[in-house]
Amino acid sequence: MNAPGVSNTSTLNTLLKSAGLSYSDVQTVDLPFPDHVVALKNKSVEASASVEPGPAIAVKNGDAVVIRSDDEIQPNHQIAVLLYSEEFVLKHRDEAMRFMRAYIRAVRFYNGALKDGRLAGPNADEVIAILSEATPIKARAIYDAITPTGMNPDGRVNKESLAHDLAFYAEQGLIKGAMNLDDVLDFSFVDAVVRELGPYRP
Repeated sequence: MNAPGVSNTSTLNTLLKSAGLSYSDVQTVDLPFPDHVVALKNKSVEASASVEPGPAIAVKNGDAVVIRSDDEIQPNHQIAVLLYSEEFVLKHRDEAMRFMRAYIRAVRFYNGALKDGRLAGPNADEVIAILSEATPIKARAIYDAITPTGMNPDGRVNKESLAHDLAFYAEQGLIKGAMNLDDVLDFSFVDAVVRELGPYRP
């Protein structure tokens, strides 16, 4: 794993349950994602719940095979969210709205690069050029090999998925007390922007 209380731990828990096992039946080790590739190569771990480009690199090097991908284990799994601070929402609502507008336009542009689970859509070259400039990953071959993350083009989060993960984190003792998702989810920004931009058209 990469850390306690992250989406990968919930994915592993669901996978283990599907095989009649519990989370406590395995020993997990927390390593930064780049170290997963090295750990698989030197066989210091038997499996890795990782993110791209690690899996693509490990498979290409012959050090791993993909058992099941996250979208197969937990379809539409919400693995990340966009967070606004309370002060940003209350005191800078115009800026928060403009940020959300830019974000959703960017997500829709990114989605235009996706085709058949690869960065092979109509504007893939543009998206790959942006990612190459903004991230440490420069090789086109890696972008061609990875399975890119899907994103909701309307910017909405999957509340059911978050509730599933939240229950697991509470079961692990990582969350104390009651937690109501409705207290932290605010769809007003995305709803306003989607009304303005209209429905997503691939």
